[in-house]
Amino acid sequence: MNTQKGLLMTAAILTAIALAAPSFVAQSVQVRATIPFDFYVADRLLPAGAYVIAPQANSDAIRVYDNRGNSAFVMTKGLRENRAMDYNRLVFHRYGTTSFLTSIYWEGFKSGRDLATSKMEQRLAQNANAPTAVAVLLK
Repeated sequence: MNTQKGLLMTAAILTAIALAAPSFVAQSVQVRATIPFDFYVADRLLPAGAYVIAPQANSDAIRVYDNRGNSAFVMTKGLRENRAMDYNRLVFHRYGTTSFLTSIYWEGFKSGRDLATSKMEQRLAQNANAPTAVAVLLK
């Protein structure tokens, strides 16, 4: 009887690991992007340029940084699409000429990350029309 319970427990643990694996892998993959416009990550304005988006180990935070010393950290939460992504992409909300990084998707995974909405974006959203979604595809 104990052997059967042990086998069931092992099978349950392996199934849970298999289901969670894509999320863990997606969170550990760095992506590089050339962003052709200034944008906000949280309340930090970053200039247009080439960036690395790097999930932080054992955390829901990501770091966005370039080789010129520009850097920002922000908390994220998981999200799921109905199908696996065919490409890496960043999604921005744009209010007029002001852009906020809002989501990151990884190629081959159904899961992505939503960034926490900054207070600045919340204020703009209250006083503006709905944002325009802008996607930057990554190679």
